Amino acid sequence: MFKFELGVKVTENITGFSGTIISRSDCMTGCVRYCVIPKQSENSTEYPKLTWLDEGQLTLVEEK
Repeated sequence: MFKFELGVKVTENITGFSGTIISRSDCMTGCVRYCVIPKQSENSTEYPKLTWLDEGQLTLVEEK
């Protein structure tokens, strides 16, 4: 059902945005989307920018 497991690192094919999958969504229309969180620096005090991306836009970078 899902192409990627939670916790794997992926890259978005067009922009190069990369991060770790922390959530996924399976819609009635057949669209599968993943919530990706980028790596934060250790000194950062801000919340990271979470991004929802379609399954077809992602490429696996690293297994968990």
